[in-house]
Order: sequence, then C-alpha cells, then structure tokens
Amino acid sequence: MNAETIKNVLVSLGFSVDEAGARRVEAVAAGVAIKVADLGLKAESSALAVVNFTANIAGQLDALYSASRRTGATVEGIKRIGFAASQAGGRADAARGSLENLATFIRTAPDAAQSLSRMGVQTRTGSGQLRDMSAIFSDVGQQLSQMPPHQAEQSAQMLGIDNTTLQAMRHGIGQFSGEYTAMARAIGFNADQAAVSANRFMTTFRSFGEMSDMVRDKIGASLAEGLAGPLDTLRHQVMDNFPKIDSTITAVVNGALWLGETLGRMAYRLIQLTGDIIDGWASLDNGTRQVIEVLGLLVAAWRLLDMAFSMSPVGRIVMVGAALLALYDDYKTWQEGGQSLIDWHKWAPGIDYAQKAFSSLGEDFSTLYEKVKSLGSALVDLGKRFLGFINIDTSKFHGKWLFDQIIESVRSSISVLGSLVDALRKVVSGDFSGAWSSLKDAAGAWVKSPVVQGAVAVGQGIVDKVSDWWNGDSTTQHAQATKRGERNNNPGNLNFVGQSGASLERPGGRFARFDTAFDGLRALSRQLMLYAGRGINSVEKIISTWAPASDNNSTAAYIQAVSQGLGVNPRAALNMQNPQIMSALMNSIIHHENGRNIYSRDLVNRGAASGIGGRSDQFQQQNTYYIYGGNAQDIGREVGRQVGDNAGRMRTRQVRRG
Repeated sequence: MNAETIKNVLVSLGFSVDEAGARRVEAVAAGVAIKVADLGLKAESSALAVVNFTANIAGQLDALYSASRRTGATVEGIKRIGFAASQAGGRADAARGSLENLATFIRTAPDAAQSLSRMGVQTRTGSGQLRDMSAIFSDVGQQLSQMPPHQAEQSAQMLGIDNTTLQAMRHGIGQFSGEYTAMARAIGFNADQAAVSANRFMTTFRSFGEMSDMVRDKIGASLAEGLAGPLDTLRHQVMDNFPKIDSTITAVVNGALWLGETLGRMAYRLIQLTGDIIDGWASLDNGTRQVIEVLGLLVAAWRLLDMAFSMSPVGRIVMVGAALLALYDDYKTWQEGGQSLIDWHKWAPGIDYAQKAFSSLGEDFSTLYEKVKSLGSALVDLGKRFLGFINIDTSKFHGKWLFDQIIESVRSSISVLGSLVDALRKVVSGDFSGAWSSLKDAAGAWVKSPVVQGAVAVGQGIVDKVSDWWNGDSTTQHAQATKRGERNNNPGNLNFVGQSGASLERPGGRFARFDTAFDGLRALSRQLMLYAGRGINSVEKIISTWAPASDNNSTAAYIQAVSQGLGVNPRAALNMQNPQIMSALMNSIIHHENGRNIYSRDLVNRGAASGIGGRSDQFQQQNTYYIYGGNAQDIGREVGRQVGDNAGRMRTRQVRRG
C-alpha cells in the first residue's frame, strides 16, 4: 500500500486532505516502508543465523548417530566415553576412534568373544544379545587399569586402543562417566533422541540442498541455451570484421611501442649524458675542479644579478635544457654510426681541439697542485721531525687537544691577571704580606700555564738531545753514553700509563720513569704478559704492537733482530710463562731499545720472574758441551772437567747472590 492509496482511503472516509497533508502522509508512508524493509532484513539475518546454528549442531549429532550405527553403541555412551577420556588426560576423538576399533575387532575377529572373556569382559547378555558397545568399552578399560603396564599395552594393541586412551583408562575414567550421566539427567538431555532428530533434520537439509542444486543447474542450462545464439552472432561479427579489428589493435600497439621507445631512448641518453659528465668530472684533477667550480659560481652569480634572466619564464630554461639534450643525442647518434641531423664531422676538429685544450689546462693545474701539495707536505714533515727530535709527542696534536690548550691558556691568563690585580689592591691598602702571597700565586699560575709548560718541554727536549749528542749516541760509544731508558730506569721505553711505582719522565713527555732498574724490568715483563693474555705471543705480533710502523719505527728490522737473538721463527708462539724465554725476550728488546744491555743476567732474570709471578730460583740451568775427537776415556775426562767447571761457576753465583 503506497501513499496515494492511503490518501484515497482518507478522502473516501470524509477527511479533507490538502497538499501539505498529502506530503505528510507520503513522508509517513515512506518512513513506515523503510522500517518495514529494515525489519525484514533483520528477520532474514536472524533466520539465517538460526539455520546456521541448527545445521552446525545437527551436523555434529548426525555424525554421532552414524558412529552409533557403525559401532553398536548408544549416542549417549559415545559422548560419555569422549567426555570421560578428555577429563582423564586423553582426547575425545582418540577415545571414539578406539571405540570403533574395538567394535571392528569384535565383529571381525573369530575368537574376539573368547579373548574378551579371558580378560573378564562379557560381550553378550544372558539372552544372547550383543551388549551396548560403550558398556563393553567401559568394562575393558576397567580390566586394563588393573593389569601390569606391559600386559595392558599388549592387550590394548590387540583391541585397537591407542596409547593415549589407554593411559586415560589406567588413570580411571569411571568417575567421569558417572559425572556425565548425572549432568545429562539433571538437565533432561537425551543424546539418543537428539541424535535421531538431528539425523532427520540433516536428511531433510541435504535433500533441500540437492533440490537447490537442481534448480541452479536448470536455470544455468536455460541461460546457456538463451545466450548461445547471441554469442554465436558476436563470433560471426568478429570473424567478418577481423581485418579492421586487427589493423586498429596493431595501430594502437605500434603507437604505444613508438612512444615507449622514444621515452626510453631519451631516458637512456639522459643517463648516458649523466654518466659521461660524472666520468669526465672524475678524470679531472683537484686543481681543474676548483677552477671549474669557481668559474661556475661566478657565472651563476652574474646570471642571478641579470634582471632579464631573473624575469625570464621557467619554460625557456626547460627549452634550453631540452635543446642541449637533443644536440647531445644527435652527437651520440653520429658517434654510433646512425643517421644524425647535424653533420658533426665538420665540427669534430673543433671538439677535439677543445678537449685537448681542457686536458692540457688540467695537466697544468695538476702540476701546480702537486707542487703546492708537495711543499705543504714538506713543511708538515719538517715540523713533525723537529718535534720528534725534541721528544714531543705529536699524537696529541688534534682539534680537541688544541681547543683544550687554548681554553686552559685563557684560564691561566685570567688567573694570573686576577692575582696581579689582587696584589696591586693589597699594596694600595698597605697589606704587603698579602700582596707578596698574591704575587706568588700569579707566578705559580704562570708557571703552570700551557704556554710555559710547552716551552719547558721543548727546552727539555733540546737539552736531552744535546746531552745525547755530547755523550755520544752511536753504537761505538755506548760505554760512555747514558740512554733515555737507562736514565728513566725504563729499559723497555714504556709509555707512562699510570704504572705502579712510576711517574712521568718530565712535563710534556711520554715515557715512564721508575725508581729502580728492577721496577722497570718488572714492568717490562708484566707488559709482555699482558700481551700474551690477549694472544700476542709471537715475536712478530709482540714487536708490531710494541713498536708499530705508524710511529716511524723500523718494525721489520726490529722483528728480525729479536727473532735472530732468540733463534726462533718470528711467527712461532712463545711460552711466556717460561722465565727463561721471558728473560731472553727482554734482553733482546732492551738491547734494541738502548743499543746495549747494561743489566746483569741475574737482575733481568729476577725482573722477568717477578713480572710472570714466580721466583728467580725457578730458572733451570741448561748446558750444552761440544767435544770433538778423542777416544772414550778422553771424552769422559773432558765431560767431567766441563761439568765441574760449570758447577763451580754456579756455586760462585749463588755465593754472590747471598
């Protein structure tokens, strides 16, 4: 019933309906129609949900109904067994599978009844009827729970009961079976009746589905028969007009291919131009690059200042760029042997001349740059050599260190100035004692300033070098010279890193100074043991770490001298825990660092043993005696004489130690 019908009914009843009233009637009718349609959709959705829910539950019960007919067990018995098994630690599906296996065993095995009877389970009633299979299954579980484990497993395998269900049976499923029965009785649920109803519903539901499939197939067949004629007509039209269709499609495809080829070619040329520019720029030296950069900046600045350029449209720039790219593309086409618009052969001499001119200009700038670079390197090297000559550690010269020194110098200057002002104020007030104290503070701050400390370090370095030169620092004058390592009691020239019993040799220096030579030798041994702990245990590794080539050391010669002194391969691993090997290694390092070794064997041995953590009496004397010629008696007498001489020398050393 629409709005017009309602209006006619109202008029026939004697109501006066004007135009405004008619619109209200139409609006109310439209609203009612929408609500009715919405209610219909909701009712349809609810009906579908109910059908889906019912089909899901009915499907599960129908499956149990089928299992009941296969096994001979009631639906309630099947559900009770599944619930009890899951509660006892098993799985419901596994228990139902074991039930079906037991039913199959009873149906097919000739002696099934006798086997179960021997277990104490009866399969038939007194009247000869087969018992409910779920009851038989429950009795089997009770008997298996009372058997020894190995016997229960054998019986379960024979009956088709899986291990999970067997373990649930042995844990006891009887109490859970009773629990299921009590719950079903409390709510009035009859599983067998529910399964019968579900089977009836599913049978009807499947019949309805099959009927729906028939209706679908009939409608589809009717549509196919009706569409066959139009499709055949369309096929004939395509076949009759295929040349025109083919030519049209071919033209569209060729146009798309031409456009793609053109765009791809332009992109390739652009990439090629970019690559040539990058390669050309990379081939230039630094001087030429700087000149080009400066010229480019000047041209850019000039163009930016030009008002005509600043007012020109962006389109002109794009057109100029496109023209240059087109010229480059035509030039590359000519180089590759293609058909070009411009005869570039006439322009080739000029282009070659320009390339040679730029190349010559680049070589000139390169030569100038190398000369300036060489001069700068020479000045830097001269400064480093001078600082190295006066023993100034240049490794500290970096930006942060320089900035810190500037800040410290400013602080020192402020402190000195403040002390001087304070002293002047005290002089004016008549406090001469306080003024003297302020002057002493100013002097102390001035002495501690980085400038004065640096000057002192330079002076000390010059004095040390002059002293070394005056005393003679060549290998022929070692007897008279006093080396830095010897003056510092630091024969290994260890850097000062806060070692126990050590101090910095002088302000601005780098090496450690020890109180005694034994302390320096022990520190040398400890440092080598630290190396060994990090896997640095061969001559090559030790010397490369001790005196790296980056510190202007002749590391290769150093390694060769030490390995020859020890008589070992430079890459061979050394047993640093052996005091004799440690002592020999220390002697070689001391000799190379100082040009000689002024320390006694006993002192070096004690230092080596102390650094390792042992005692000097751990050294074992090893002697090799060389005897040539003679008979057995002469050889025996000579061995006895040399052994006796060696024993006497050892006793003498022991007396001197005491």
